[in-house]
Amino acid sequence: MNIKFRMPKFGRDMKLTGMTKELTMSTLATTISIILTFGTAHWLEQREAEQSRKLLAMTAINDIDESINVLKVLKYNEERGNGITRLLLESVDHLEEVSDDTLFIFFNYVSNSSWNTNEEFQKSNENIFNSSQDSWSTLDDRTFINNIQTFYHSRAMLDRVRKEWMYFKKPVTDEELYQLTMASEGTSSREEFLPICRQLLGSPRVKHYVETSYQRMRIFQQYLNQYIDLNEVNKFLMNITDEDMQEFVNTTIKKVRPAAEKDVIGKWTAVFSDNQKLEYDFHKDHTFHTSHTIYSLHPLFMGRIAVNHTFSGKWAVENDSLVSYFDMSSLKVEVDENGITYPAENADSIRTLKNQVLSEDYKKSYLEPLANHTRQARASNIDRTGKRLELTDPQGQTTHYQRNEAAE
Repeated sequence: MNIKFRMPKFGRDMKLTGMTKELTMSTLATTISIILTFGTAHWLEQREAEQSRKLLAMTAINDIDESINVLKVLKYNEERGNGITRLLLESVDHLEEVSDDTLFIFFNYVSNSSWNTNEEFQKSNENIFNSSQDSWSTLDDRTFINNIQTFYHSRAMLDRVRKEWMYFKKPVTDEELYQLTMASEGTSSREEFLPICRQLLGSPRVKHYVETSYQRMRIFQQYLNQYIDLNEVNKFLMNITDEDMQEFVNTTIKKVRPAAEKDVIGKWTAVFSDNQKLEYDFHKDHTFHTSHTIYSLHPLFMGRIAVNHTFSGKWAVENDSLVSYFDMSSLKVEVDENGITYPAENADSIRTLKNQVLSEDYKKSYLEPLANHTRQARASNIDRTGKRLELTDPQGQTTHYQRNEAAE
């Protein structure tokens, strides 16, 4: 390191010979160089340690945030399932008028017939913290460390409560579910499914499960409040703002940013299962066209029949949300039967099934759940490639879309 400096006044005033004066200046230069080198290294080490500490702290805080989101989903599903089951109990003699979606929500609510990953806590970060003493030593804040350890212990207790506490036991056991399904020769048709639902609604255990919903809601809300309060304290202790956390999630966890108008324009396809597909085409003039295709199986035919629902509307980006305004009068329903084969004797039944889907009554039943949601605001994020769009509704349900470049 070459450093040029002016001799301090005390040095200039010293009565030294030329050789001695040069030696003194050289010694001073070397000393200052050493101080600067080690001082800078020490400063960089401290800065790196602080960055590691903050990054690790935000990882733990985000872990709690993710658990908060899971609890919100659990609470929402409990409220929805309980509300629908209560309505069905009051109208058990009129199940024929109830939509299939409503019946399946009830069925999943009282049995272990489905598994939702949104209802499960992710344990990867907890395993990392518990297996590495370096993680705890890096954090270097005893209160914060205690808070994180308390959280992991609390979450383990909640998992145990959900698995073992009597009020969380589903009223329909796996064995009973199997027997019901076998006795009805499956649940592939509405005619087979309705008697199963009617039988379950008559079960005293189902009624008891409905009546004890408040116990589960109380647990969810208790832990929800605890984790929210705990994370506010954690952010205060580690001097972390909400903006810090959002940037951490966007750049470290999701590596995304809020979507701008120019990002949204184009054709997008939802990453769904084989049973349904959702597509959006957002135009530059702020109009959009959407297509929702449901692929259905039925004992009348081999393969899958496709029912396509199309809408139009307008869109805008407001703050970090994508807002859609649906024009309900634009609904069109089409049936594509190219993907099915069936015996000739089933042709009339297929025609009847197709006409039911195309009927005004079907359109009305499809529109009713959407009638109060003609305006939809969803938090929007886009990844760094610009090819993946994430939309999150107010209930916390997230849908991921891929840019359909081939169609643009």
